[in-house]
Amino acid sequence: MVEVAEKMTEKNRSRLAGNTISLTIAGAVGMLFTLIQLSILSRYLDNEVFGLFVALRGFSLLFSTLILAGLPQVIIRFFPSYQNRGETFRAFILFTASITVILLLGTAVVLSSGSWRGFIPDTGLSGNDPAITGWLAAASVAIALKLLLYSVFNGQRVMHYQMILEVIYLAVFTFVIFILRHGLGLVMLFRLLCILNTGVFIAGLPFAFLSMKRGRDALRVSGVKEIITPSFMPYLGNSILLSLVALAFTDFDRFLMSSVLPLSSISLFHIASRINSLLKRFLGYPVIALQPEITRIYEEGRYEELKGKIVLFTKTTFISALFFVFVTAVAGRSAIRILSGEAFDPSYRILLVLLPCVPVAALIAPLLSTMRGLHFMRWAVLADFVWMGVYFGTFLVFVSAMGVTGMAVAQLCATLVQMTVVVAVSKKYGFYGGVGRGCGRALVVFSIFTITGVFAVHIWNFPAAAIIVVLSPFILKGVVSGLKLFDKNESEMLRDMIRVRVLQNGITWITGNWRNR
Repeated sequence: MVEVAEKMTEKNRSRLAGNTISLTIAGAVGMLFTLIQLSILSRYLDNEVFGLFVALRGFSLLFSTLILAGLPQVIIRFFPSYQNRGETFRAFILFTASITVILLLGTAVVLSSGSWRGFIPDTGLSGNDPAITGWLAAASVAIALKLLLYSVFNGQRVMHYQMILEVIYLAVFTFVIFILRHGLGLVMLFRLLCILNTGVFIAGLPFAFLSMKRGRDALRVSGVKEIITPSFMPYLGNSILLSLVALAFTDFDRFLMSSVLPLSSISLFHIASRINSLLKRFLGYPVIALQPEITRIYEEGRYEELKGKIVLFTKTTFISALFFVFVTAVAGRSAIRILSGEAFDPSYRILLVLLPCVPVAALIAPLLSTMRGLHFMRWAVLADFVWMGVYFGTFLVFVSAMGVTGMAVAQLCATLVQMTVVVAVSKKYGFYGGVGRGCGRALVVFSIFTITGVFAVHIWNFPAAAIIVVLSPFILKGVVSGLKLFDKNESEMLRDMIRVRVLQNGITWITGNWRNR
């Protein structure tokens, strides 16, 4: 049994580092293209039209989520189990059945556009025009199919396919809207979203089936009696609930905001929120790669290894989040001015309120991923439901008192309450492991640097921001190595996880823990 496990571990070794690198490359390129898109749309669309596009995009995400019916989360959870057990046919059936469900639900959404068109706010900008709603519905179906495809790559732990497809998609979308920037309109934008997302799905299908075929040849361990595999239908039900709750984490709130705030205010919030979301998405790529790895380790009967990996993983993402929040807070105002002009300066104040959400999310994201990757799905649903309840339960109060900035305050409150719930559940089921231990010193020091940097930029503007950004890697090294946030064993584990020499040397330089010769 041990010999088989060793062979399997060698053949099916962790792809966490490779997948994280793939997603990070895609995220970095995606961040660049998204910022360019924001610049084009905010400059060449009227503020009211830009705000309406943001609101309608949130409405589109609602449909995409409903059409997906929680299926991506099911695929991400069960595909590693099927791969570990060599049950390729079950994976194929699940994927094809999911495509069928999405196409059926998507057809219903498209055909029923006349019945839900009235829910779109009447702003005098033709947001409920039949041509717009038709392409909006079609784009929702296309986005759902693309996200389903990406969930297969996630579940099979072959995320380099997603990296390639997403980079091509973003590059083409950015290029087209730049070429057509003087004639951009809502119909054109949603038509483009529909065509390009459909193209990504069709182009990626062969690679999805190829990854399933290769998974059939994997060695696997049998006879581990302690493994608990969740029942399919209850897990699907929880996934559907989780997907509905997850709407609160998307741009759907922009659609709700359109009923209480001017569209121009929504565009201000969107700029700040998009920068904040890009930061969280960039930091969240390792977490996306983590869930199937957690399932794989658990399926191989190595549950005791999880706690140590989760602690190290969480500490790394939390410290990274503090560093990127520091850099973003310093460079944020200059970035907003370069992207969208001085008219969007109020977005910077909103961004500063949103930024504390990033390290809190980095602290709890690996714990939530563990819940979804094992058999604690109902607690993940509860945690996200708490976030949604606090957010939507308080934003009207905060908006009434503080205007659009109140939306950011509501998000911050919701994130803090969610953290309390997640930590309590993680302690109860034994996979918390004190993930926040030792991070308090880093939080204090980076907070001082951030406040000082924002104050310096307020006085000396862009030159101060440029100097601080250039010095930021040395500040990171000084904090990490000076406070000894990673011991030699943790540094060695990080180096072993990342098999890229340049990144290994970077870890050594930042932590100050050099290998013994």
